[in-house]
Amino acid sequence: MINETWPKSVNENIEPQLDNLTGRSDHDFEANSRAGLFVYIVAWTVMLFGTGFYQQQPLLSLQLSIVLVTITLFRLCHILLHQYVYFKLPKRWMLLHYGLLLTHGAFWSVLFTLAIIDERFSVLLLALVMFIAIIAGGAVASFRAKFLVPQLYVAIMLVPAMISSMLKPELNGICWIIMLHWFFLISFGYRLNKDYRNAYKQELDLQVQKQNLDLLSKTDSLTKIYNRQYFTDCFEYQWKLAIRNESVIALLMIDVDDFRGISLKHGPVFGDKCLVHVADIIRDSVKRVTDLVVRYGGEQFVVILTETQADVAQKLAEQIRQNILSKDFVHADHTQFLSATIGVGVIKPKQFSSSTLLIQKAEIALYQAKVKGQNRVEVM
Repeated sequence: MINETWPKSVNENIEPQLDNLTGRSDHDFEANSRAGLFVYIVAWTVMLFGTGFYQQQPLLSLQLSIVLVTITLFRLCHILLHQYVYFKLPKRWMLLHYGLLLTHGAFWSVLFTLAIIDERFSVLLLALVMFIAIIAGGAVASFRAKFLVPQLYVAIMLVPAMISSMLKPELNGICWIIMLHWFFLISFGYRLNKDYRNAYKQELDLQVQKQNLDLLSKTDSLTKIYNRQYFTDCFEYQWKLAIRNESVIALLMIDVDDFRGISLKHGPVFGDKCLVHVADIIRDSVKRVTDLVVRYGGEQFVVILTETQADVAQKLAEQIRQNILSKDFVHADHTQFLSATIGVGVIKPKQFSSSTLLIQKAEIALYQAKVKGQNRVEVM
């Protein structure tokens, strides 16, 4: 059977159910890495035929294409398995993801270095300079959820080529261009990652504020248990749920005896403290997370008991009454004896019946208990 659970009060300090930064950044990193797979294949195809490298070195072109496609397929399969593996082994999955990404970076690094030191690959040099500059910047921007991994990816692509061009005097200009571009990407990546983290923090703060406002709208400001408006919404829901499940639902209506006399004698502040004291006792007496404690109005409280028979509801009501009776309220060196009268309504709702039936039964039971002398429990 379906049931609803809720905290008993705002004092329970409900924590927002939000992804942590690691989980969020892992997800964003993985999602943004998919497009690169197809970019690599398209770019390599354009370079092969656009530079004439395929016509000059068909065997090398085929071998390099097989390596690139193999790495790409491994990464693609790994990404497709994300929803099945990541949540079981998140660290291992991400380590493998990083490894495959860096393998792609190593492929371009080797190709870039060969274009500098090996005449057979020299026709690719200009195309590789432009392409690697683009994908290095794209990687830093796309993978802004992380900082170290994209920087390592960029370093793997750029550093070997930078060293190789440094050793050839005629290519020293390329060395300096690569070095300046790399330093720019480090600064750019740091700023993007910082912005990403700040955006996540702002989102987290907004969700916490929204949750706190939502809780405040449902909570009685004095007793910090749920208020009448929230009771109206939840009670109607539980009533329909009881109809669907063909189960019994009970309602305790609790009234603090002679509360007006206490407030008149000791003042409204003392009276408010008494209500907080009683609310705490009721909340502590109700053990099930499916049961809802509400300040109904003034000195009256109600408790919704789902799937609860009359004898169980009566036993809980008697326990609440005894707890209130046994725990005198002490404030400012004054001890106040407190008692409560409780009406218990129990019903198995029928299709199309109104939830007011149970409220009326609890109110009648409470009235009967008051007539019979207060500080008692009546069940109807």
